[in-house]
Amino acid sequence: MHHLNELQNMLMNDDCFLPHWKRSVSVLCRETPIEGGDDSLKFGEDRANRTYHTEQCRLSVPNGTTLRYVFPSSEKISSVHLVFDSDLDRDTLPGDRCERTHVTRANVLLDSPQTHLPKTLCRSFRLSVLDETGERELLSVEENRKRAYHVTYSGRVRELRLLVSANWGGSGETRVVSFDFT
Repeated sequence: MHHLNELQNMLMNDDCFLPHWKRSVSVLCRETPIEGGDDSLKFGEDRANRTYHTEQCRLSVPNGTTLRYVFPSSEKISSVHLVFDSDLDRDTLPGDRCERTHVTRANVLLDSPQTHLPKTLCRSFRLSVLDETGERELLSVEENRKRAYHVTYSGRVRELRLLVSANWGGSGETRVVSFDFT
């Protein structure tokens, strides 16, 4: 049974949806407020779903805003989990319902609308920590094409920071689904 739980956590950390399961989030994460955000980012739910009775599990963050966990004293973390809104409902894709729901079909017509990256997906961001030596960058992505990141980090930190810079749609806000740690 232990190996099954381990496998389920590995799959969820890699952004696999398992109905009736949520990712593990540390007690420290659940109890620490997020400056610039709210608690909706730290429940281990990486998509809205009827199973969880959630319609919206994401937060619109103004571009240029830094979300941060600030700890009263240095705390040990082992990983950080990020998920951005990749428009799973395909609302921002071009075309009619058929075009949006069958984007990987083989019979694309010459007049079919060109598909693109989801406009809601974060285009650039920076993940960093503040430790005893100063600020340390864990991840910086300029042309993001991924929905989820699970970054391992073993160390003590005073702050955990996520700076969201832009999205693929060019709007002033980017939707973050999860920003949590263990």
